[in-house]
Amino acid sequence: MKEYLKQFTVLKKCYHFLMHTYNTFFITQRRISNQVFEYNKKRFFKYSGAFRDSKVKDLSYLSWLYHVIEKGLAMPNMRLGFGHDKIVELYYLINTDMKRYGISKSVTDAVSVLKEYKRVHENANYRLPSDIMKILEDISTTFADIKPMNQTEVTKEEYYSSINKDFKEFSMSRHSVRNFSGSASLDDIKKAIDLAHYCPSACNRQPVRVHIVSDPKLKNECLKLQNGNRGFGYLADKLLIMTGDLSTVLGGQEFFDLGNQVGIFTMNLCYALHYYRIAHCVLNWYAMPSQDKQLRKLLNIPDEETIFSFIVCGDVPEKFKLVMSPRIPVEQIYTIH
Repeated sequence: MKEYLKQFTVLKKCYHFLMHTYNTFFITQRRISNQVFEYNKKRFFKYSGAFRDSKVKDLSYLSWLYHVIEKGLAMPNMRLGFGHDKIVELYYLINTDMKRYGISKSVTDAVSVLKEYKRVHENANYRLPSDIMKILEDISTTFADIKPMNQTEVTKEEYYSSINKDFKEFSMSRHSVRNFSGSASLDDIKKAIDLAHYCPSACNRQPVRVHIVSDPKLKNECLKLQNGNRGFGYLADKLLIMTGDLSTVLGGQEFFDLGNQVGIFTMNLCYALHYYRIAHCVLNWYAMPSQDKQLRKLLNIPDEETIFSFIVCGDVPEKFKLVMSPRIPVEQIYTIH
């Protein structure tokens, strides 16, 4: 009996020790998580373009706005005369930002897109509203030396002509495609995912999951919840939804790394899709909680997976247009310490 009580006492102490350790661990993790989230929340409210005016914010918005027009010009069934309000706003911002910051790359790119808009409509003999014509004429006169940003038209074979070249040529040949015609092989998509998953993964935890939506009706229901595929999303044959498994995140300070890992995988997947001749376009998932819940319900996505982005896939027509999407000078990207 004494021996039994002695063993019971030891087991009881072990139990209390383990429970204390367990509770201490989770209390510590909760404290760390709160510190990380609070720190980043404060930085977001203080520095993000959502709450703070800055030169970078203004020029980023200018780039976003001219890119809307640029994408419209490359749409498979471009609607002549599109974007009236966007062009009026773009004209205002070009003048405002030029007065504030001088003639930047964003300003010249915006001007170039408006000149292309004018050229396309003149070639189509389309009569634009008088206020838009006045804007375009003023842009042409004020920025006489800037050329229109011609939309690149390529054939299917031209687009894939560099997939077996050196990496520099291969990577620069890949573009976001917004014109689809025909199907993307499910077997080739699986091969692309297999190739992509050899990308770097923190501590080899491999948190990325890919949901392949091949049912046309289900694909369109998913795309209705996303706000950046109007005019071309319905043409895509398949939809890939990129998620990251929160179960692989072992501490609060690792939370934001999940997005990094999904991003690395997604870029690798884009290269792999291009290699297997699958046209694609990455779409954002800037969703409100209600949209996120709807998508989860549609596809039965596990609660522990965080949704990060969409990729629409398909084949391309024999001839199609590519958006130029000009880049800022590389010197603005890196800092040498």
